[in-house]
Amino acid sequence: MINRQYERPIRVEELADAVNMSVSAFHKHFKRVTAMSPLQYQKTVRLQEAKRLMLSEAVSASEAAFRVGYESPSQFSREYARLYGRPPMQDVQELREAAASGAGETGGGTGGDTNGAGGDAVGEITNGTGGDTGGDTNGAGGDTGGGMVVGAASRLE
Repeated sequence: MINRQYERPIRVEELADAVNMSVSAFHKHFKRVTAMSPLQYQKTVRLQEAKRLMLSEAVSASEAAFRVGYESPSQFSREYARLYGRPPMQDVQELREAAASGAGETGGGTGGDTNGAGGDAVGEITNGTGGDTGGDTNGAGGDTGGGMVVGAASRLE
């Protein structure tokens, strides 16, 4: 549900109900699998999808922000910079320049960031907890392939 409907606000109660768990048990299992809360996970998924939109569809940062569910482009920019280390359009421009110059390592890293949360487990989100969260998030998401939350996520989607 989070990966498919990332632009909508999530209600943890609905997620827990969908997998027949209490809210506290759901939080505990979700965090064990993803190393973050459901809201952090959703934020990461949103930011990764916005990055994909800016890179592949050449939309502006504001347009990407609105399309992934942010109501404020400035909040989006702050959270994007917190996760990726630089403002959205600067990041996208540098990634495009690196790709054009044939820097394969940068392209590989970008794919890892973009697919890390959205493609793995239940997804990943950063709740503005700092720059190193992005690194932890991608590592955790890449390592989690099973578990109760992952199985539950397929029912939620």
